Amino acid sequence: MALIIANCAYNLTFFSDARLASLSSRLGNDSVNEVVGRISNVVRSRLSKRPESGQNPIQSAVSRNHSVELFTDRVAAKKYIQLYFERVHPLLPFLERAGFESIALSNNLDEVLANSKPWVCLYHAVLALGSQHDGEGSFEPCTGKSWKIFAVSLAYFPELLLHNDSLPTLEAMTAMSAFSLSASCLAIEHVIISEAGRRAQNLAGANFTGRSAQRYSRCFWVLYAIEKMSSFQIGRSSVFVDGDISCPLPRVSEATFGGFDYLLSFLRYARIISRALTFLFCVGVANKPTSYHLETTEQLKKELEDWRLSLPDNGFRPGGTIRPETVQGPVERQAATFIHYLYAHMNLITTVTHYFTLLNPAIKLIPKSVKLLLLTSTNLAG
Repeated sequence: MALIIANCAYNLTFFSDARLASLSSRLGNDSVNEVVGRISNVVRSRLSKRPESGQNPIQSAVSRNHSVELFTDRVAAKKYIQLYFERVHPLLPFLERAGFESIALSNNLDEVLANSKPWVCLYHAVLALGSQHDGEGSFEPCTGKSWKIFAVSLAYFPELLLHNDSLPTLEAMTAMSAFSLSASCLAIEHVIISEAGRRAQNLAGANFTGRSAQRYSRCFWVLYAIEKMSSFQIGRSSVFVDGDISCPLPRVSEATFGGFDYLLSFLRYARIISRALTFLFCVGVANKPTSYHLETTEQLKKELEDWRLSLPDNGFRPGGTIRPETVQGPVERQAATFIHYLYAHMNLITTVTHYFTLLNPAIKLIPKSVKLLLLTSTNLAG
């Protein structure tokens, strides 16, 4: 995920042109600039491409792979699983590690995969996520080893749609949703995440108890956060109805960094963007008076600021005294950078919305104000 910056060589980057030039000078090459360019080109091509009439994005993605075979390298699988739980799980902690590894690393795995389509999808999505953190991912769809592994999950996804609502199915769709956040999955992200969210809502009345209740709670709230974020970014209504939610919040120690509850903070942010989508950007408020939009925008900015101040000032708080790059540990640093991006993203949107609500031909300074905000957001996220 990246921040949109105006007047840069590429649309998607955390850095200004000056920072990119400085970084290239220090590295002695233009590799970072080239990567930013590749990401920008991929995103631009995926967003501008129009699918053929009646074409299913899932089937299209799978059909571009020459063959889909189950992943059988147990040594590599063990490494990918370890990487997944070290680098991905703390940020999206929906999966119970002990239960998953008791099957994934057992001698009965082949039998389980032969008899459970949800487990095929879950297993290969986890491996694909781990593979990404082993340097085998790609910004482009249908390219790289990570995508080849994920293609197995995609191939079985249509069958997964026919399965009854269950925890294994929900966990499989949650894992696939996590992978679909990659730039390579722009064309299929909404399809997978929306279906996963719908399944999570359907299971709300299942009355799970014990470990099953904990598993469901983890999946539900991780999906809530990423579905709200995805829906907000593409401008579509969320499948989660906030007023109908009764699922308790999970306590996940793996997502706590030095006393900072990352998951809870992520969920609070998701609630803010949910309110923004409902009260500011939905069709039903389009004809509301200017005063309504201004008041709503100001309220959302206040909620965003309250959220920012609730974050610890040890590298996790945007605009704090300690910058995110000083945070120790790769996962903790990734979480800090992501939080800074979330804040800059929402701050940018609410402020620009405020300005353009007032926009009329007599106002000449708004573009400069917006440009200043873009630069401020760049500094917060960079």
